Amino acid sequence: PPPAQPPRARPTAVSRLKTVLHRLIISTMRFLKTALVCSLLSLSLTPLVAQDAKKPDTAQTIFFSGHSLVDNPLPDDVVAIAQSLGHRKTAYNQQNIPGSPLRVRTRGMDPQKSDWAGYQTGKSRDGKAINVLSELAKPRMVDAPYTTLVITERHDFASVVIWEDTVRYLRHYHDRLIAANDQAVTYFYQPWLGLRNKSDPPSWVAYERAADPVWRCVGTRINQSLAAEGRRDRIQPLAANLALAELVDQALQGQVPGISQDKAFGTLVSDGVHLTRTGVYYMALVTYAVTHGQSPAGAWAPSEVPKALAADLQNRAWAFAQQQATAPALSVPQCSALMRDSFCARYSSYSGSDQTQNCQKHFADSNPHNPFRFQAQSDKSYWLPAP
Repeated sequence: PPPAQPPRARPTAVSRLKTVLHRLIISTMRFLKTALVCSLLSLSLTPLVAQDAKKPDTAQTIFFSGHSLVDNPLPDDVVAIAQSLGHRKTAYNQQNIPGSPLRVRTRGMDPQKSDWAGYQTGKSRDGKAINVLSELAKPRMVDAPYTTLVITERHDFASVVIWEDTVRYLRHYHDRLIAANDQAVTYFYQPWLGLRNKSDPPSWVAYERAADPVWRCVGTRINQSLAAEGRRDRIQPLAANLALAELVDQALQGQVPGISQDKAFGTLVSDGVHLTRTGVYYMALVTYAVTHGQSPAGAWAPSEVPKALAADLQNRAWAFAQQQATAPALSVPQCSALMRDSFCARYSSYSGSDQTQNCQKHFADSNPHNPFRFQAQSDKSYWLPAP
């Protein structure tokens, strides 16, 4: 017979405790292993979620200063476009005075006075009075400091640059913005002249193409001084006039589905200068594309604009903004030369005014009042004092 097995010893309390601890350790290790695997899987997915959640909101607080060419509904459209594309905090306020040059919106109606009463004139977003200096320093209509200034001049270029002191008043307004937020950006919204001959839109297109570089020269002159002073802020162009002219030209050639060739100008411009609902929407798309640096494709559109046309305009606005981002700028001496050599005569011819010789004299290199003349040693004294 097999040898008898010795009887098993009954487990002691200590051995039972060891067994429990062993099983607990095994269970804990299995749990930790499972948790680690889940954590690693989670980490592999987290960046995609986190990047989306933390995607910078390029929402802007925009201040518009101008006249009827940038009045409502253009600012409302810009905000609606931005918000529909996810920039939920985009908001605006405005200073609007119909027909006003920059001088009226800064110094005031009387250019001899130095109280800068112009900053306290015009209507705000809610249709009430506006104090620009106070609003820029401590915003009332938006929840954050203004990041963007969209500002325009009266549309008769040579007249306002010579007689309304566009260069110095634009710099003055820009400095008020930067004093409130040194990271803000000013966009000079280039306006367009009215169509003189409704049977000849191509002549208007040609004029606006010629006017684009001289409007840009206003910002170039200011930027040269800012650079000389060691500042990093700059005036950026927003070539609204050229955007409109190019769209009209494309429509005249039958290249814009939804706009017939024989109604190319009238579909976008109602009375020779003011925009139709479609025209306003297109300029709002261009403004959004330039100021945000993003495509407006898929954005909101007003009910008055057919969906197919709205989608087409969105793509055209982005193409224009991308093209303009790399457009070369003239130097300050080149700006003066362009005025003397060609644009003074072109402006006089198209506007029907006789200003060619006076304009050419004003932009002479030797003229100390030439707004496109830069003299490093005396430049600081050229600019207007703070209010």
